[in-house]
Amino acid sequence: MKRTIIILLILALSALIVYRFIDQKRVTATETIALIQAKEGYPVETAVATQNQFSMTRRYTGTVVGAEETGVISMIGEYIEAVLVRQGDAVKQDQPLFRLSKNNPTARYYAAKLALDNAENELKRIQTLFTQGAVPQQALDGVTLQRDLARDGLRISESLLEIRAPMDGVIGELTGEVGQFAAPGFPLAKIVSASKPRVRVHIPAGDRELVKAGSVCNLRTNGTVIKGRIERIALSAEQKDRSFQAWITLDGNPNSKAFSPGLLIDVEVNVLSVDQAVLVPPSALIRTGDHWKLFSIEGGKAIVKQIEVGGKNGSFAYIRSGISVGEEVVVSGANLLFDKAPVRIINRSK
Repeated sequence: MKRTIIILLILALSALIVYRFIDQKRVTATETIALIQAKEGYPVETAVATQNQFSMTRRYTGTVVGAEETGVISMIGEYIEAVLVRQGDAVKQDQPLFRLSKNNPTARYYAAKLALDNAENELKRIQTLFTQGAVPQQALDGVTLQRDLARDGLRISESLLEIRAPMDGVIGELTGEVGQFAAPGFPLAKIVSASKPRVRVHIPAGDRELVKAGSVCNLRTNGTVIKGRIERIALSAEQKDRSFQAWITLDGNPNSKAFSPGLLIDVEVNVLSVDQAVLVPPSALIRTGDHWKLFSIEGGKAIVKQIEVGGKNGSFAYIRSGISVGEEVVVSGANLLFDKAPVRIINRSK
């Protein structure tokens, strides 16, 4: 029994010695890596700050609109009896577009028609009597006035029941259909001017300071590319998404089919262009709160540089201040570094 206990104690002691040995090896290995990094430097990849032209763009989806456009609405609530145009038709101002049912009590069409018929019959009777000398001029004038008033009443009634084009243009949208109830103020069609179209885009609030009136744009649709410029930007944001509407004028004479009102257009806006910009790879940038920094290599050490970033695109970051052309900056491995940390360049990025 005592022998068994002695054997177990010996095994336990041996296991403890082995564990301490392994643990000591681990600490020694860790310390060795730290010592190597402190002595030989932290491994990093670097690139050289260059000087070149820099441009930055933003991409949006726009809608082709006419130079002018207006909605067509009904002034009264009534069912549509006839649609007199089709989408894409060219129309003239005051051309009839829709005809509403004549049964509307607001328009009082049948009452106005009856009043005019009665007034015309009465006028014919008085004219006959006036010719015979049976009534004076004053009576004829009074009846003529009543006929004219009745005619105006019917014209007003007809104007309520016949919806006309408010301007020359093209039917860009047509939503009104036969049998549909035309509620007062509800859009039944949209007329766009047949002159040179524009493109309307919505600029996110975050881009509002970047996009300026006069900014150059590339507009693409169905393989067609045309240039344009931001004509103007709304001063107030849209309630639904807090974006800002902007209108783009097109250069030249675009293909009418490719840029028909209502079509969606890919819009690329050049928001920044610098001829001689200091450029570094975007991977060199480190954000700290509202500020940017990077590590520059000087004498084999990583030096923290506070920088001002002017913009970024897919290939480069434009540095307004903080470093100069030709400086070597860290683009990989910066997470291990601190100010004046020794570095070992293992691969220089091109």
